[in-house]
Amino acid sequence: MILSLLLLFFEASLTVFLVGISVHDIRQHIIKNSVLLWMLPFAAGRAVVNSIIAISGGAVWYHPILSHIGGALFAFALFLIVAMIFGGIGGGDIKFAGVLGLAAGFFEITAALMLGLLAASIAALIQSYIYKTRHIYTPLAPFLSAGFAAAITVTHFLPQIEFMLR
Repeated sequence: MILSLLLLFFEASLTVFLVGISVHDIRQHIIKNSVLLWMLPFAAGRAVVNSIIAISGGAVWYHPILSHIGGALFAFALFLIVAMIFGGIGGGDIKFAGVLGLAAGFFEITAALMLGLLAASIAALIQSYIYKTRHIYTPLAPFLSAGFAAAITVTHFLPQIEFMLR
């Protein structure tokens, strides 16, 4: 019970950060390092509590921990490599993806990135069609935040829905 409340606290705190970062990215076109540093303990707290819940549920002790660390490394490295090869992704987006990866874990961040980047691509296509130009600034933070929220929500409620359908 206490672990579930702690998880809810960390997820609610992360939601506040996601909204704030998304609004700031839309208005100012930047994700501040200071905000990411403030967000990092909440992401790590969610990772720790989620790992404890998974381990108490019978998971091997190192699997959930490696999932969260792997999620952070995967998201950070993916965005860094894409930024180095193609450009167009800012340093704040790279670090933001890493922090989201730590909070979510490997499988959830993979789903979040797929959903968020698909939505961002569709928005960029619509913007380029409307404004008749190929050089469009599409803030990634709102789309990554929405993908993160969707992935976390589905992983929370999918097992409960599956259980109810049996």
